[in-house]
Amino acid sequence: MVTEVTDKGEFDKLANGDTPLLVNFGACWCGPCQMIAPLYKELAASAEHKGLRFIKVDVDEADDIVEATDVQSLPTFQVYKHGKVVESWTGGNAEKLRACCEKFCSGASADGAGAEDTEPLPKKARVDQKEEENEEAGKA
Repeated sequence: MVTEVTDKGEFDKLANGDTPLLVNFGACWCGPCQMIAPLYKELAASAEHKGLRFIKVDVDEADDIVEATDVQSLPTFQVYKHGKVVESWTGGNAEKLRACCEKFCSGASADGAGAEDTEPLPKKARVDQKEEENEEAGKA
């Protein structure tokens, strides 16, 4: 689910939270913003990305947030963890957006260590690892 945020206080609260926050800065008049929006919503709705919070900031509705985050072009994506920007890019690059979601959702652990501390396994390696785990479970 994508939450639209216009209030700076709410933005700050989310950005300072324990859950990594992916922010999509855009505008209704921005062509690239409108093109990437369906993918952003799809990724936000995916069960694979429950470890990442998705919000949207309309730059025309939230001047104070835009000023505080120094957004210069659209779309801009920023990832916050504990109040710090840990990743940022501009442009409607679908592969970059997917890779970012994978990075910040894989490898999260119960002790609060984030995915930025690990490299995600390639999909084939994850499948092979799961098969090995299933085989070992069957032997026990």
